[in-house]
Amino acid sequence: MKKYRRFILIVIALVLFLSVLNITVSIQQCVNYQCYTLRLPLYLKVLDFFHRHYNYKYLVQTIAHGERGEEAKAMRIFSWTYKNIKRPPPGFPIIDDHIWYTIVRGYAAADQFCDIFTTLCNYAGIDAFFSNVRSLDGSKIITFSFVKINGKWRVFDPYNGNYFKNNRAKIATIEELRSRGEWKLYSLNQTINHQEEARQYTAFVTNLPRIERLGLTRSNTQSPFNRLLFQLKSLSQKYFH
Repeated sequence: MKKYRRFILIVIALVLFLSVLNITVSIQQCVNYQCYTLRLPLYLKVLDFFHRHYNYKYLVQTIAHGERGEEAKAMRIFSWTYKNIKRPPPGFPIIDDHIWYTIVRGYAAADQFCDIFTTLCNYAGIDAFFSNVRSLDGSKIITFSFVKINGKWRVFDPYNGNYFKNNRAKIATIEELRSRGEWKLYSLNQTINHQEEARQYTAFVTNLPRIERLGLTRSNTQSPFNRLLFQLKSLSQKYFH
């Protein structure tokens, strides 16, 4: 009798589990900045999530290839992003969904370059996120990647392959960039006019944000644990605020 009851409980639990996995959920996809909703079963969304998660991990291991220091890892990822992701050819749509698929497509807009770079940095164990920064007069906007290397936030522009060093030839911190004059532009692009490019950045770097604490961002919620925290936070805000 006990075995029969146990069997019934297992069958009921299995039916409930399969029913939950077949709940219809939704995801967002944007094409040329026009967004729409796609519906799919929960099990497919979960499988897709873990497919991306393990691909990110494998890709970062391949790129870093034994590097141990945060700066060396970040520069490897920065170089890989700039060399392997291209700007969209004329007429190609800008598709914004999961950033893994942007990597697979191989071309990206400026903010997507930053998204790729910072997501891969997070998978390498380096805190990173991306954000828009306005020029000092508020007339222009640029998207920068912010990467925390050896306890200090550094600034990168992966779309243009540009980064900044201080007067000691070390990657400059936000504080050094904000202080005017204590930095020099470096680039993976060998064809640029460094002096002209540097002048264009001046109005932005003096207006960089002061980063006190990094919470959950798009770039660091691609892993299972952080995504769970993000979902719990979203639920708490929805039902308890």
